[in-house]
Amino acid sequence: MLKTTIVKTFYKKTIPHFWGYHSFCLFLKILFPSTHYNWINRIPVKPGLIINVKSSIGSILLTTPERCSIAKKFFWTNGLIQPKEDEIAIESFIKLSQKSKFILDIGSNSGIFSLISAKANPGAKVFAYDILPEAFNILTDNLIINDLRDRVVPILKGVGRNSIFHAPMTNITSEMPTSLKLDENYKGNDSIAVEIKTLDDIFSELCINEQTCIKIDVEGFEGDIFENAKFVLENHRPFFLCEVLTTTTDYSNYNNLLSNYNYKKFLITDEGLIDHENINPNIKFKDWLFIPKEKSENVLEHLFNIENL
Repeated sequence: MLKTTIVKTFYKKTIPHFWGYHSFCLFLKILFPSTHYNWINRIPVKPGLIINVKSSIGSILLTTPERCSIAKKFFWTNGLIQPKEDEIAIESFIKLSQKSKFILDIGSNSGIFSLISAKANPGAKVFAYDILPEAFNILTDNLIINDLRDRVVPILKGVGRNSIFHAPMTNITSEMPTSLKLDENYKGNDSIAVEIKTLDDIFSELCINEQTCIKIDVEGFEGDIFENAKFVLENHRPFFLCEVLTTTTDYSNYNNLLSNYNYKKFLITDEGLIDHENINPNIKFKDWLFIPKEKSENVLEHLFNIENL
């Protein structure tokens, strides 16, 4: 395992700098369309590229594809949002963002949801939360290059239950992790203490008093968010786009919590939104929409049109 890691790190830090490597990657894109050969998304790309991502509300730019796997994937897809379920998830979030005054991107990573929602709704207040300093830095670069620095607030902070997470200050792998788990503390001289706050506290601090749309991607720790958001669920009634992994162990707990607060649950598939009575993690489709029942009729008539993209 260690030998494999060393080889991967050496490859990613040296080969992409070679003369002609970028032309080689462009040739690979022609030979192997990413929609059919997912392995190609793991191949490193030339450092310093700016990736243009296409969506229904226009293009956004992503930096640092040599470190950011999200930007790298869009290099291989020529900026197209793939697979289909990912496109539907992002377009659904765009629609929900346009109906919201506040937008929270929890587990923002390099910030694609923050960037797209800010562009979709210039009047909304957007806050992006992540516990990884490198993700915070790349997001900041992405905000600058998209001229969105004054519309998105990047915050080096986690959301869940009140605690402290020790995050690595330096690069811990050859590529920035798409996210870190809260049980993976990195105590040491090269770490920084990152505060984790409850969603109830965050709503209070930000004085949120209007419709809010929230994206959650926290590697199975979303249960901590919902468990500590009962005031928000009862009184603010936000929309949620939430990643649910098959490795999540406590989904039944927050499934019951959402049911108790009258939330409808929709699995996002490559054919559109599927209404579910209960959350059931799916091995292929990982994104769910949680919509307050009293708001679902008004919202869903717009969302179901997305399926025909």
